[in-house]
Amino acid sequence: MPKHLAVRHAENMRELGGYKTKDGRRIAHQKLIRSAGINHIDAQDKHYLSKYGIKSSIFVQLKSEILSRIRKYLKRKIFSCQFFQ
Repeated sequence: MPKHLAVRHAENMRELGGYKTKDGRRIAHQKLIRSAGINHIDAQDKHYLSKYGIKSSIFVQLKSEILSRIRKYLKRKIFSCQFFQ
């Protein structure tokens, strides 16, 4: 049932329309999509999503996922700190 969307710079983007809700109704098509990440989409991807009907984006992540990302950045030492006395 899931329809993957032709977005080149987003992970696992797919249409959720057609899925059944708890109360037995169905999600309307082109109203709700999901993706693992959209932070690298380019102008072509944005244009595609706009034509598809996407009007807004909501970022949802578990606290544990956020902390995991922070730990990865800290391990890579992307930034440096210097302390002066």
